Amino acid sequence: MVGLSNLNEAFYLIKTNFSDDEITGGKPIDKHLIKEAENILGVTLPNSYGKFIEEFGYGGARSLLVSGIRCVSINELQSTGFVWRTIKNRAEFSQPNNIITLDDIGDGSYYALDISQMNAEHECPVVIWPLNGYEDTPVLEIVAPDFGTWFLEQVREQIKRKQEKT
Repeated sequence: MVGLSNLNEAFYLIKTNFSDDEITGGKPIDKHLIKEAENILGVTLPNSYGKFIEEFGYGGARSLLVSGIRCVSINELQSTGFVWRTIKNRAEFSQPNNIITLDDIGDGSYYALDISQMNAEHECPVVIWPLNGYEDTPVLEIVAPDFGTWFLEQVREQIKRKQEKT
């Protein structure tokens, strides 16, 4: 499975290229909380994103901050992380139920998972979800075939930026 393999490589690169104070998140999350998050949103997460949350929780390195789960109780799930952001975007911007919000790009768009395109390996593409100014059914730009591949690319970009500053 490419997504999980790439996710494991990204975890390794984070551990070997960044100090503890450059890493956000990095705390395992109980599978029960992940299942409850799926229930709240009415979705099943793709394998690599579910594994990211299970092993890392949320975050990343340096300026990479991927939404995940950062709480320890079911009561907090709807007010933090990807669950809160996805619920908010569904309510405020009519984001469809097949879109799971990952990370703010900074231009009014988000990196997101399009679970309507789940494949046989239980992975789906990372897309750009435009919040404003698009038709009801926008054509979504696919930026990676799965979360693990996308996350690895983001981690490599953070390593590159760090090396350029030294």
